[in-house]
Amino acid sequence: MNSDIFCGLLRRFFAAAFVFVFVFSCAPETVDKTRSGQSGFGLGGDTRPDDFYCPAGYRYDNLYHLCEGTKGVLGPFSFDMVDKCKSFGGGSACDGLHWQTEFAHGIRGTGKCPLGTHWEGELEVCASGAHVYGPFLRSQYDKCIAAAGGPACDTMRWSLEFFDSFMRVGGERNTDIGARFSMAEPTDGEISEVLSLWATYYRIPTVTNRGSAGIPLLDMDGNSLGVGLSRIDWCNAALEGSVRVVDQSGKDTVFNYAGNRQSFKQTDCSDYVSLPGLAYSRFYAAKGAFGDGVAGYHLKPYRTIAVDPAYITYGTLIYVPSARGTALIMPDGKQAVHDGYFYAADTGGALQGRHIDVFIGSAGENPFSFVRSNKNGLFKAYIVSSREKSDKLESVHKTR
Repeated sequence: MNSDIFCGLLRRFFAAAFVFVFVFSCAPETVDKTRSGQSGFGLGGDTRPDDFYCPAGYRYDNLYHLCEGTKGVLGPFSFDMVDKCKSFGGGSACDGLHWQTEFAHGIRGTGKCPLGTHWEGELEVCASGAHVYGPFLRSQYDKCIAAAGGPACDTMRWSLEFFDSFMRVGGERNTDIGARFSMAEPTDGEISEVLSLWATYYRIPTVTNRGSAGIPLLDMDGNSLGVGLSRIDWCNAALEGSVRVVDQSGKDTVFNYAGNRQSFKQTDCSDYVSLPGLAYSRFYAAKGAFGDGVAGYHLKPYRTIAVDPAYITYGTLIYVPSARGTALIMPDGKQAVHDGYFYAADTGGALQGRHIDVFIGSAGENPFSFVRSNKNGLFKAYIVSSREKSDKLESVHKTR
């Protein structure tokens, strides 16, 4: 057997078996790190290796897109890379901040993004779930330091929510990272179940704080949340499950439905809707910019759906073919075209079985033809099992 081939096989065998590779007397394997088409992986078009930040003692490897130093390759690494490392017998060392260089090369490969992550074009970064992955551009690193990220800025895995907090698009915080409607239609292999559903829609009303002249929003303990609404606004807030309240200075605060207290009826909503329980509704100050869903999720216009969890579990990715291509006006006034994907991140007391509720934000009208608010208005939908696509919408629903 040719000695170069033999040494190559040895390298691959031991790299797959151990995190820390033995040193062999074989000649080092050489790679062309100036391979065409790899420079900057297309970041911004003209990005050069020097535009990436690596801490002191490390250099940027333009082929494997890693920061390498005398201690090895700098992490932490994507969770899929860690899982693969452990499947090779690496044990607890896989969770460490450094991996042996050749071993990391074998798992990382030369693709644009690490194993298990996807390219987030809006922010020029690789992302998965609640995290983004480096090496980061020097401009991104500088913003991390300015945002008081501290030593964590020198690592290769940051919180997506933190990254979102200082990376801005058009001077404004991009609160819809990953919500851009750009995902491809599901493949046959990604479709795990076909459903027949019918849909209604819900929205977040924007109303004026009437103070002591209005009906107060109370928390579950009966304490005032500092705002009062007209009767119709109060009833709509209870019906929709969330409300944006604007005070005289223009400051807005979002409140969410918290539950009800049958011992204290605040008002009568029967003039507007035949749901007697609304009169006992209580609220809390929401964390999400459009209100909160379930399980720590935040509502996202045109992405969130409320479901009956006994029929569709929370965190399920749903594709509706008839939604794809629908023209939208986003909350920031920009136009968009829907890609057909929705995320089960909320629920409602009136939802049973095949009935879903589509969240449309502050929009005045429902833009979707499949939403007919009639149980006879059935449409086809698919449960999609794609980790990359699901992680993308999960990360959207975990940010404000």
